[in-house]
Amino acid sequence: MGTLGCNETATATGTSVGSSGTWWVVTFVGDADCTNGAITLSGADVMNVYDNSPEGTEVASGDIGVGDLPDGTYYVQVYEGSGGADGQYTLTFDNTGFGPD
Repeated sequence: MGTLGCNETATATGTSVGSSGTWWVVTFVGDADCTNGAITLSGADVMNVYDNSPEGTEVASGDIGVGDLPDGTYYVQVYEGSGGADGQYTLTFDNTGFGPD
């Protein structure tokens, strides 16, 4: 996805089929007025979000999203949910300081 500065948003769409999964990378860069990024997912799929630490720590998982992410790089894995239905998803990357919490 790339780098998002303060007050920038971006969306990405994809389709998970079978056991396939897709990886996205986003870097949030803020300032004093914009310090929390958010990633939301819509559709029937599930995501895992990992930080850029050497261990690749999972910071969130589920089917909705995560907010209050500090500046940094995040790796997002989107895959088919437990329902087993192939379908389209939309990811929204938001660096406005507002998002799901």
